[in-house]
Amino acid sequence: MIAVNAAMISFSMATVILCRLPILFPIEYLGLLAPLAVFGLLIGNAKFVYGFVLGVLWITFVATNQLQNKLPKQLQGREIVVQGSVASVPKRRERGVNFNFAVDSGIPVKHINVTWYDQLGEPPRAAEFWSLNVKLHRPRGQVNPALFDYEAWLLSRRIDARGYVVDSVENFRLKDCCQTDPQQAIRIFSNKQWRHWHHHLRARIRDVVIHRLPDTAARGLIVGLLIGESNEIGSDAWQALSHTGTNHLLIISGLHVGLVFGFLYWLLARIIWSKHAFVKALIVSAAVLLTFFYGALAGFGLPVQRSLMMILVGAIITLMPRSVSVWSFFCVALTAVLLVDPFASLSAGFWLSFGAVGSLILGLSGRTLVADTINSKVRSYFSSQWIVFVTITPILLCWVMQASVVSMLVNLIAIPFVAFILVPGLLLCLPIVLLEVEPLYGLLDFMYSLAGLFY
Repeated sequence: MIAVNAAMISFSMATVILCRLPILFPIEYLGLLAPLAVFGLLIGNAKFVYGFVLGVLWITFVATNQLQNKLPKQLQGREIVVQGSVASVPKRRERGVNFNFAVDSGIPVKHINVTWYDQLGEPPRAAEFWSLNVKLHRPRGQVNPALFDYEAWLLSRRIDARGYVVDSVENFRLKDCCQTDPQQAIRIFSNKQWRHWHHHLRARIRDVVIHRLPDTAARGLIVGLLIGESNEIGSDAWQALSHTGTNHLLIISGLHVGLVFGFLYWLLARIIWSKHAFVKALIVSAAVLLTFFYGALAGFGLPVQRSLMMILVGAIITLMPRSVSVWSFFCVALTAVLLVDPFASLSAGFWLSFGAVGSLILGLSGRTLVADTINSKVRSYFSSQWIVFVTITPILLCWVMQASVVSMLVNLIAIPFVAFILVPGLLLCLPIVLLEVEPLYGLLDFMYSLAGLFY
């Protein structure tokens, strides 16, 4: 098993290293190594080397395919009519709204990011099908050291071009056009009508919360915890959260998804109590499915995807008849995340999440508690916070050039408050908000008052 773990680690190292290279190796030459790598990985002893070769092949294949979807140079700055659907919850900006757009026709790219300015009228809503007249540019960013790499950020989110919507008669909602053209309706909506259903639900939740609660920092926290949208949190509030090191707690991240899975599993295990292995498998499967639904409401962002993948891997390992070491679980989860999203290492969240988990495994493995007492549990909790603080501080300094010296002390109180009060309470609020059960809005008001304790 050690050799297999080494192969998975080397595979991950290859994807991380090649993501940082300024050029790609020619895939037609690298393809000659594929049979050798697979053969050596199955029967050879040097699995570390072959795992690295497979990682090089995988990231090269995915990156080459992604770069081929870039906007052609001759289309930059030109007005282009595209058709597709809104693939995110539109975010309010100073002079308009910004959203991702999944392109069905008009240009040879799949996903673009555009801004709709206020003078154009009522903006599109999440999951709606539109025809837009846009001006686009290829992704680009500054490569100076210590500056934010915007191009890499767009690449990690599969954004092939960005730009803005131009005032034109070509801007209209396709559903309105299809009411008089049935063939057009069949062509546009066939097998695509529900592909962004979760963004529609997320926008609905946001609108209910915004109309129900006063415009304060606490409302932004509620929106962030419910659907993972941080743009409702004001700059002053966000700066205060960054200074205390609690900003990771107040928008949906891997921690929240893990908490939701734990809460759902605990709840289902209490409702359906049984020691039978089949019942346990049903409970775990149901908790995983419900957690994936929660991840959809969170927008399937990169941190959510990583956490869902780790939960899925953990659930499969838990149901296996043989025991698996915690390091094997860590290696499988790391490899699975980079298989699904090879560009995950371009974000700070990847290093923070796996750095924190890896440091906890390394720091707490082999420890045994003398007695299962409150004192021993408190010591273990303090130890885990200290280990995470020491690990993520240099990572934060490398990525965002700042770290809070009081974050450990603040998180000692904030993490239990968010984990055991805010997250379960807001989880109960989700069906109330989705179904708009107004007599039960009092629970949402109560959670709003609790969120205000952060200020």
